[in-house]
Parts: sequence; C-alpha cells; structure tokens
Amino acid sequence: MTRRGGPRIQNAFVVLSDLHFGNDLYESPTTPLLNVSLPNFGISEERVTRFFEDRCRGHFAPCVKRLPRYLRQLLWQLREDGFPGDKLDLLILLGDQSTLASASSYRFLREYVSQTEYETRDGDGVFGCSGLGFRSPDVLAIPGNHDKLLRKNLSLYNDEFTRKLDLAEQVEPQRCTIAVRRFGAREFIFILIDPSTYCVEDLTIEKDCRSHLAAGNVGKNLVEDVRTKLMFLKDYGQLDADVKLATGFSSAMKVLLVHYAVDETRFRSGLDELLLPHGCAGLGELVELLRKDFQLSMVLHGHLHVPLLYNYNGVQVISASTATRVDENRKTGFFLIKVFDTGAVIAEHHLWTGIAYTPDPDKALTREVGYFPEARVPAA
Repeated sequence: MTRRGGPRIQNAFVVLSDLHFGNDLYESPTTPLLNVSLPNFGISEERVTRFFEDRCRGHFAPCVKRLPRYLRQLLWQLREDGFPGDKLDLLILLGDQSTLASASSYRFLREYVSQTEYETRDGDGVFGCSGLGFRSPDVLAIPGNHDKLLRKNLSLYNDEFTRKLDLAEQVEPQRCTIAVRRFGAREFIFILIDPSTYCVEDLTIEKDCRSHLAAGNVGKNLVEDVRTKLMFLKDYGQLDADVKLATGFSSAMKVLLVHYAVDETRFRSGLDELLLPHGCAGLGELVELLRKDFQLSMVLHGHLHVPLLYNYNGVQVISASTATRVDENRKTGFFLIKVFDTGAVIAEHHLWTGIAYTPDPDKALTREVGYFPEARVPAA
C-alpha cells in the first residue's frame, strides 16, 4: 500500500503469460489429426495426436473465472492509493495464449480479453464468466511456442487473434514489431519479437521436431530487423504515422517482450530439458546488443512457468509464470508492474492459492526492479 502524501503510482501494467487456453471455458485443448513422418517407428497418427492432447494441458477454469474480479479489486486498491487512471494502463500477454492453436481457443481468448462478460453455449446449456474488458489499444501480445505448435507459420494466430482483436502490433516469425505507448509524462518503446523455429509442414511430426516444439533461435534476419527499426526510430523519431515518439529516443523507456527465457541457467533443468529443449539460442546476445546500442531498460518473458526477478548483464528481467494453468510444484500467478511518480518501478507478484489470487508473500518476487524517469511529453 502507498502511504498518503508519499510516492504516487502513475502507471500500472498487468503481465500475463502462458494462459494455455483450451477450446472454451470448459473444453480441453484439441488438435487435428497429426501426420507422422517418422520412419521405422510404427506409431499411429491417432496415438501421436492423443499423446499431444494428453500432455498439453489447458487452463484451469477457476483461475480464468476469478482473474477478472481480482484485477478489478487491484484497480480499486490502486485508485485508493492515488492512481489517476480509471483502468489499468496495459495488458501484456507474453505468449502461449493457446495450448494447441485453434480457431476456437483464440475466439475464447479474444472475447475473454476484450469483453467484461464472456458467454458460451453447448449442448448442455449456456455458460459464462467475467472477462478482462481491455480495449485493443491497451493490449500488447506476442506469440509463444504453443501458439505455433506444429505450425509452419503464424497465420492461424494472427488471423484468429491479433487481427480479429484489432491489435495494432502483429508479430511475424523471426521478425520484430515496435510499439510506442505514452502514459502521462513517460513514453515507452516496446520491442515485440518472435524468435521461434517452425516445422516444415503444418501438423507434421518429423525427425527433427525437437528443434522446434519448445525451442527458439534468434536468427540473423531477426537481429537485423530489430536493429534496422530501432536505428530508424532513433534517427528520425518515427517508423510510420502510427509509430512515432513525442520525446527523444533517449528519453523513452525500452522494454523487450519475448516468450523465451533470457538466461536459462537461472532455471532448473533435467531430463525433461534433455528430451525436449526449451532454450532460445542467441537471445542473450540480442539482449546485450540492445543494452549497448539502444539503452534497453527491461525484458519481460514467460515460457518456463517460473516467476523470477533477475539481472542479466545490467538489464532487469522479469520472468512471468503461467497465469491460469495449475502446474504441480510451480507457482501459478502474474505480475503487476507499478511505476511511481518518483520513477521507481515495482514488480509485484500475485499468486493463485488453489482457491483465489492473493499478493505473493515471497518478498523476493515483490520489489523494486528499476527506475523510469519522467520526460517532457508534449500535450497530445
């Protein structure tokens, strides 16, 4: 809680990752019949398909139903503490929005994100829950490995989610997109990237599938795309009519959004990692380049379902857990990022207890993570 007369919260961002939505509120993830291109294994396509559906668990419905009300409670508390907004500034989605990418899961996702009430029906009746109620301009989203699982591109994700939700920023494979957002006297440059690797043919299991199911790779095209766009923004103050700075490039806070973990050594590995790699080659080098050449302030990532705050060579990193899937021995929850009038940035973790969300008692997951100074932003 903020003391009366003390520092005031000026900005509040909600960070959700790894929602892992199924086909609907009470429907599990499903995938079309997979094509198995593994010689000499004698495994049926039906068996492989069922294996993926059994291993790729979806969201936990009680989490989905309770999250909207909890966020409204947090907003009420923020306003009691002097927060000037009548809504949270941003919803940041860090990938794996769907478990097994499908049109139905993305319909569920986009309606849940954008509506204050979500309603669906099946042969047994009508079901519903509260929704998050965010406006499209207040949503930033990147895909994760599950959003393109067994796909050769992001067509399904972008056709059924980003475009139908009318998100201004759309990411393509091995490319980046830049988002500029202004909040009061602060301006933010968000760098959205997709370093995933992809299968050659849709819904096909081939011999090198381990290289793309859960792993990523920062290729030369992605590095060049990031560098070119940021240099142009730095030199000219805008990329196009919609992406332009009101302040100078040096005054804006730069935040990288990526699904994969920056520093894998921070996380426990074992047999699962040997069987199915989850790393992202070249990501650490990209973060270092962004720090040296473009004054990167912060990185937000998900993927490993572990909440963690850590420093990577001078860059603050926030690792978000799964927000709505319950994993044994791993925390389910999300981060709320608060920016104060003093410039202090606080990351605040909120935990699913099994029956409700609550502030995480682990003080290591709620602390100051940076400093975002104000700049003179001309009136809009």
